[in-house]
Amino acid sequence: MSVIDFILNLAAWILLVNGSMQFGDRENLHRPLTLLGTLKVPKPTIREAWVLFSVSAVLLVLKFLLLHYLGAPLDTTMHLNFLLLNIFFKTGSMVSMGWMGVASFLKFTLMAYIWLWVLWRISRKDSAEQLVGSLKSGLGFVGRMPMVVQPILLILFGMIGWFLVGLSFGAFGVLPTSIPLPLLIWQAFWISISAWVGVYWMMLLIMIVYLLHSYVYLGSWEGWDWIEGMGDRLLLPLKKLPLQWARIDFAPLLFLLLNWLVYSAFVRLILHGYQWRPF
Repeated sequence: MSVIDFILNLAAWILLVNGSMQFGDRENLHRPLTLLGTLKVPKPTIREAWVLFSVSAVLLVLKFLLLHYLGAPLDTTMHLNFLLLNIFFKTGSMVSMGWMGVASFLKFTLMAYIWLWVLWRISRKDSAEQLVGSLKSGLGFVGRMPMVVQPILLILFGMIGWFLVGLSFGAFGVLPTSIPLPLLIWQAFWISISAWVGVYWMMLLIMIVYLLHSYVYLGSWEGWDWIEGMGDRLLLPLKKLPLQWARIDFAPLLFLLLNWLVYSAFVRLILHGYQWRPF
C-alpha cells in the first residue's frame, strides 16, 4: 500500500505544480513539468489549470479511500517516517487514513520541492534550457526570490506544514495532546530540516545515471545532456585530484562515498540537534 501512496502522491503533486505554473505568469504560460521533462505538448490555458487542481484533489481523495478499503479487511496499520519519529495510522479508520493521506502528501510535497530546487540549482543553464526553465517555473514564486532566501522559504514552509499537522494530530489523538507549543515549534524546525536528507538519494540516482550514460549510449534525448551537465558540475571539485587510471575515472565513486558520509553526518546532526532542547 505504500506503493499506492507514493504513486498517487506523485501524480497529484505533478498536477498541482502544473496547475500552479499557469497562475505564476498568465501572459506567458509555461510548458508543463512532466516526468520526461521535454515532451512536446501544447501550453494549457488558465481554465485547464483549474482542471489540474481538481484532478489532483480527486486523486488525493481516491488515495485515502483506496488505502482505507484495501487495508480495513486486514486491520493493518500504516506509518509515516519523519526521521525523528514514526506515526502510525489504522487502516480500518477512515478518519485516521484521511489524516494519514494529508500528512503523507504534505511530506511528499516538501521533499519534492526540495528535489526540484536542488535540481534547478545544480543544472547547467546552457544545456537543456527548456527543461531547466520548467524546473524554475515549477518552483513558483520561490524560484523568483533571491538565492539565499529560497532554502529558508522551503524550511519555513515545512515548519508551517508540520506545525499545523501537529496541532491537528494532537486534537484528534494521533499525537499526545500535551505537547507544549515551544516544543512543537522546535519539532517542526527539525522535521523540516530532516526533509533535506532525501537529497542523498537524488544525488545517488544522478550519479548512477551519469555513470551509465558515460559508458552506454542511451539515445539523443535532451535529458541525457542535462544529467551529464549536472554530473560534471557535481564532480568539478574532484577534477583536480589524480583519480584517473587508464580510461577509468574514479571521481564518481569518490563522490558517492563523500555523499554517503555527508548523509550519515547530517542524520546524526539532526538527531542530536533535536535531542538538545533549550527548554
